[in-house]
Amino acid sequence: MAGTGAFGKACSRKIIASHTISRSAALNRIARNGHVYAISAEFSQLNKTGGRLVPVLKGINRTSTFNGFCSDHDDGIFKPIDALDPEIDSGFCCRLAYRAVSKELYLKRQLQRTQEQIALLQSGRSIEQQIFIDEYHAGMNAGMLAAVRDLEAYQVSLEQMISSGKVGDWSHLVVKVQGVIPIATSSLFQPEENLFRVKLQDLGDIETPTQAVVFSVLPLAGGGVFVLSFKRDEHQAASFVESLLPLSNEKIVSYLVGVAFERCENLAISPDWWDALSGSTRDDLLAAMNRGVSPFGEDSSMLRPLEFRFESLPALTEKQML
Repeated sequence: MAGTGAFGKACSRKIIASHTISRSAALNRIARNGHVYAISAEFSQLNKTGGRLVPVLKGINRTSTFNGFCSDHDDGIFKPIDALDPEIDSGFCCRLAYRAVSKELYLKRQLQRTQEQIALLQSGRSIEQQIFIDEYHAGMNAGMLAAVRDLEAYQVSLEQMISSGKVGDWSHLVVKVQGVIPIATSSLFQPEENLFRVKLQDLGDIETPTQAVVFSVLPLAGGGVFVLSFKRDEHQAASFVESLLPLSNEKIVSYLVGVAFERCENLAISPDWWDALSGSTRDDLLAAMNRGVSPFGEDSSMLRPLEFRFESLPALTEKQML
């Protein structure tokens, strides 16, 4: 993404490893000896675990990074949200959302297969296997193209708002807690239903743009914050976020921690908190991680995180819509 000249800023064209979760403002607060637990989808790790995702210790310098921005744009766009105790306003939330959308767009572009790559996978296979590989990747590429289409629209919308300072096209549910949240994430998800069991959208319909909720969790110095952002004219996404409002203070905090495990692969976890959990709670969270990323696993309904019970989480201090 470097070199775009976005935000009217000259580009250095020197791509850097940008943190999608702030190292100084967030990761440092939950790290132990400079490390956090992160979810690894690397082949060598999956080979050890039989294909299951598990948290592994990772240095915070390498956690949640992607080569998406030049140094000038990374500093110019995200410096306001990397402060140790930032002001949580609509501008802050839009920059958080822009960072998450940019990371997801970068990944989706990387996952698209070229014809040359597909031909390599087909090499030496039977005709039936070649046909299966071709059809599978045609479907995958169609899904990725649809995702790129939707994410590019979000990215343009957020760029325009951040550049102009007019942030009225997006809304944000901000949930603040007293103390350190033991996780951090910068992600997004497309809710199929709200907490009233109302069906919102069919994710199998790639012709219709999906509606996403951008989800950030930050353990900041002034108290932890959950932020759920959505476009104001996207009523399905709004319906999901609004269905959270009746939850009790205790329930909404545990629910949002559960959502992070159920729906967010870009997740950093406090080693001290994770290691102190009961074995049954860790097993439940491991099951949630693998439901969220496997198309062949159990149902990953948005209602499932309501079932989680945690031994210790910080208390809610404020819940507001911006």
